[in-house]
Amino acid sequence: MKKESIFQRSNFSVNILLVSAVLLSLFGLAWEYSTRWYLSGFSNAVLPSSSTSEQKISAILAWMERGPAREAEYYSDDSENRDPIDTLNYKELLACAELLPMLS
Repeated sequence: MKKESIFQRSNFSVNILLVSAVLLSLFGLAWEYSTRWYLSGFSNAVLPSSSTSEQKISAILAWMERGPAREAEYYSDDSENRDPIDTLNYKELLACAELLPMLS
């Protein structure tokens, strides 16, 4: 009788591990698909997919050189014209600060 219980326990453990492996594999596939979907949308935001190879290369190099586009109202490359008060009082930062007390 003891041998049967050991066999049943090991059988149950193997089944649990098998189901866990299948579920984790499905989760990994979903994660991979969502990551590829996000990156596809991100790359289309940088340059359209209908561009020629030369246009794609020049758009990627320009994006790497300048970085992502920023709102001119909030960001200036000219360090002499930057005002710390303006930097700290832009709309998105204030909206985020209003949410912080609600989160804690």
